[in-house]
Amino acid sequence: MFLADEVGPTGKVYAIDFSKKNVKILNKRVIKNGHFHVHIIHDEHIINRVHPEITNVDMIFSVGMLSYIQDLNKVLKEMYDILPDQGKICFIEYMDYFHFIPNPKYLTQKKLLQQVFRQTGFSVRIKKIKGPLWNYSLIYGMKTDQDDVPFI
Repeated sequence: MFLADEVGPTGKVYAIDFSKKNVKILNKRVIKNGHFHVHIIHDEHIINRVHPEITNVDMIFSVGMLSYIQDLNKVLKEMYDILPDQGKICFIEYMDYFHFIPNPKYLTQKKLLQQVFRQTGFSVRIKKIKGPLWNYSLIYGMKTDQDDVPFI
């Protein structure tokens, strides 16, 4: 709902989830808040691709989905293709569940993860944020040909 508010009624938000239950909940919230510019898509294959209806976006924002992606290089390349130059990305991932459930291996290796993003055309920063029951990994950046672009 925050993103829908930010882009306003003349903007467009694509909300995609592989859970039918989450899509149903979101649909109710969209209707309740009058955010008819939010396009909700159920996609059980989101772990392997960018949905084919999504061909052009200014920003990609994801919460808790990066760890589900099967082929990170493939999906990042598809994201690269739909973003303009300097298009923004932001991934928020849950880490260290209850401080004992293991994380996906590639999310724990910061340098390796930065290299994967760099190889697919993104310059990113990775930040760990501590929480009471789990931590968060914040991965944010932009599509660029330059290696280490300073940004806030």
